[in-house]
Amino acid sequence: MELLLVNTHLIFPHNFNYCLIRLRQVYKILTFIEQYKREHSLASAPVILCGDWNGSKRGRVYKFICSQGYLSSYDMVHDCTGADSHRWISHKNHRGDICEVDFIWFSNSEAHEKPLLVSWYEAVFATIKAKLCEMGLRGRNAFHFFQMQGNTDVITVEEFQHGLKQLELTESAEACSAGLSRTEIDELIEVIDTDRNGVIDYDEFEAFLGEDTALVSLREPIAGIHSDGSIGTTKESSQSGQLSGVHGDHMQIRSREFHRGRRFTVKDASLFPPEVEGGVWPEEYSLSDHAAVTVTFDLQGL
Repeated sequence: MELLLVNTHLIFPHNFNYCLIRLRQVYKILTFIEQYKREHSLASAPVILCGDWNGSKRGRVYKFICSQGYLSSYDMVHDCTGADSHRWISHKNHRGDICEVDFIWFSNSEAHEKPLLVSWYEAVFATIKAKLCEMGLRGRNAFHFFQMQGNTDVITVEEFQHGLKQLELTESAEACSAGLSRTEIDELIEVIDTDRNGVIDYDEFEAFLGEDTALVSLREPIAGIHSDGSIGTTKESSQSGQLSGVHGDHMQIRSREFHRGRRFTVKDASLFPPEVEGGVWPEEYSLSDHAAVTVTFDLQGL
């Protein structure tokens, strides 16, 4: 029996833009897994993906990984959902905050439930929306935020780029910030501008950045990593056609149904010290600032 075991430690979110860095890190990890399985004829090999993800179940990283068909083993055993943030914890950080950041994910899937690039775009659009909401901007007010030239009907490419800069979501050498690159922004504009007329109208804006947006539809999403490390479409892939993805907790439910009855399941999962399973960090615990996650996998029938 062959399986892939991957361990990682994502960067700590020192500021909001570090969310984009961690999403980019996850994208590259999952891209590498896809490539490795393809090159070594391991399409059906289960994957265990574990480590310190430096993000809770409320964050984009958790939703990103769920959207790719991976299941959090501890959450699955204890019937936790993405809404159960802080029901259990695994870390007390240097700021004194307690949170769940250590996950052991697993997947039996031979193919992701949605293209990897779709998950990336969904996560980035959700990040932009979060910044707009943080500023109290929704609907038409959010749309007008991007406009500099007084045009109430459309947002130009230059205006969209400037708006993302105002939201502090773009690269900044001065601030050593790894925000969205120019290449990634150009790719976002291509996705939003569905009628290909070079500008973004309000209907297009609402379709991808509206408050109730639940779907991302892409034409010919060809995933890749550019030479500058940014993420977007490439010409090397043969993948094409109309594709769509589903956001958030809906994805976790679909993934659980998809994996039910497959060959690689979780038998048990626990945390030590046991108090953290109830969301409490014991003050006397000094072994580490992380709790230990232990998972037993059932490989019967292999």
